[in-house]
Amino acid sequence: MDHTATILSALETMRLGELAKRDKSSVFKALAYKKAMDEIRRLGRPITSVDDVAGVPAIGEKIAEKIREIVATGQLAAAEKVKATFGVD
Repeated sequence: MDHTATILSALETMRLGELAKRDKSSVFKALAYKKAMDEIRRLGRPITSVDDVAGVPAIGEKIAEKIREIVATGQLAAAEKVKATFGVD
């Protein structure tokens, strides 16, 4: 199953949540999410497991963990929390 759209949506939610915090460190986290999303779009292939993004620039361990959760459960709990807290979608 291709999880690319779900991954991109969850990472965008996380990016918007970081921007909503409006502090300096959050800007850098938001940029990291943006870079990861750009790299995922450049892959041009479906993401069916976290192995599909291994070695991809801008995808570090923390973002890989989020992708692992999405592949396993179909959603990202942290993104759902951001939606509830900041009203972003």
